[in-house]
Amino acid sequence: MGGRVVLYWGEDDFAIAQRLREIEDKYGSQSERQFNVSRLDGSNISLDELKGVLYSFPLFASRRLVVLSQGVGRFQNQPVRKQFLEMIAGIPETAELVLVEPQKMASDHWLIKWFKDNGKQDSVTVFGLRKGPDMEKFIQEQVKQAGGKISPQAVVLLSGLVVDDSRLAYEEINKLLTYVNFARRVEAEDVEAISVSIAQGNVFAMVDALGNRDGRNAAALLYQLLEERDALSLLQMIVRQFRMILVARELLDSGGSVSDLTSYFRIHDFVSKKVWSQARQFSLNTIVQIFHRLLILDEAIKTGEMEGSLALEMFVAEFTSSTVKASH
Repeated sequence: MGGRVVLYWGEDDFAIAQRLREIEDKYGSQSERQFNVSRLDGSNISLDELKGVLYSFPLFASRRLVVLSQGVGRFQNQPVRKQFLEMIAGIPETAELVLVEPQKMASDHWLIKWFKDNGKQDSVTVFGLRKGPDMEKFIQEQVKQAGGKISPQAVVLLSGLVVDDSRLAYEEINKLLTYVNFARRVEAEDVEAISVSIAQGNVFAMVDALGNRDGRNAAALLYQLLEERDALSLLQMIVRQFRMILVARELLDSGGSVSDLTSYFRIHDFVSKKVWSQARQFSLNTIVQIFHRLLILDEAIKTGEMEGSLALEMFVAEFTSSTVKASH
């Protein structure tokens, strides 16, 4: 019958990380997991290395867990891909293989097609970005799991502030529950007091500085933000900000209104107005350049190719130099 193989794909890397933690917890304590849990970077592993790990006999357990991240790009060559698919079809019963692809995948992608052709559709889970009702449901679930309570109004407001960032939502929920000390439910005014945070305000201010080509102020705000949160979390906040600015700019160019932006992202009015104002600072071409650059930096940080704070410093320096032109 062989071992178990599953595929997790989608842009919500936080949700994927949560699911992986749940799976890893089944493999015992931290000290026990070091023997039977292997995390592999698919971008630089060979088929022989992967096979060696899959066929390694588990210690003090009946099965070992192997997590292979971003392996699709490694197996684009047809003969290599064929060997890879044959390998995952015949992994030993002592192995559980989790394939992780933090990106969008088409329904006709060769890997998804393999799961369908082998009757394993139920082994594929999509982790798309949560937005609107899906984010509201996520917030309610996380609050309940943490043992807290939150009002419907607070849920809607928080959802609008975090947009589609599950990691940020999780962080804000923890801050809010700590703020009320679990003694009462979280109300909308708590969200306004805590989650419309200094950090978010400084991200807005930094984007304004970028739009004004004020490198000194943008760098100063960046360093302040890096003192408050880790680089990857901050980068995701900036990516989310420019994603909203990109949509706002497209709406501006097509004759849309700020209310269209509010409806699209289900965000608070004051956030929409601020984003709308910032969209006027940039041309569509400039926003697209920035957005693509941020996505490249995001991958570089996640793969360990570049240190997080250095990547953000480079981004600010590059954008406020003459290499990228902003238009007002």
